[in-house]
Amino acid sequence: MGITLSYLIAYFVGLIDPFMPAAATGLVVDNQLHQVRFLLAFVMVTVGTTALSFDWRVEEIFVISAWVQAYFVVTAMVRQWRSGADEALLPSIAMLSILLTIFSLLITLIIEERKRKTDL
Repeated sequence: MGITLSYLIAYFVGLIDPFMPAAATGLVVDNQLHQVRFLLAFVMVTVGTTALSFDWRVEEIFVISAWVQAYFVVTAMVRQWRSGADEALLPSIAMLSILLTIFSLLITLIIEERKRKTDL
């Protein structure tokens, strides 16, 4: 958690270059959108870790995380395809596969959590 927090602080202060949004278009709005996405991802990881640690309402948190991940998949791919060139298709497919893998893992966790609740 400390490493993630350090990265978050360094990123928003400006010590770390925004490579990902700059690689897409180089526009300021892409950098701002990337910051919002990163902040949402950090909040998801923090809330999810806290919920797992204290055995809170884990299923609801996984469902919310899955919806936010679906938002990441749709908006990132639309933005990349809209602003990228044809040679940027391979990185787009790689990014989509990573995001869809995370999404499928979240769905699997939701299903397993529901099974665990019904077994109790």
